[in-house]
Amino acid sequence: MARSSSYRLAMENPIDENDLHLTNRTRDLNADQKLELAKYMILQQEKAKYECERERTKQEVERTKQIELKMKAKEASL
Repeated sequence: MARSSSYRLAMENPIDENDLHLTNRTRDLNADQKLELAKYMILQQEKAKYECERERTKQEVERTKQIELKMKAKEASL
């Protein structure tokens, strides 16, 4: 029995539980509410990227300080 292309597509790209939950929650929203939700989700992604970059910068600053301390200690021992 031949399978339909939509069935094949569904099997290749299954919906995970979080996607299904979001779909059920957004089904009753109007267009403006969906737009606001999309904006909010984009802002959350940008916030996460910012926090990640901020943490990476903190780590780089700390590494630089450690290197500078090591260099000063080496110079002092010479």
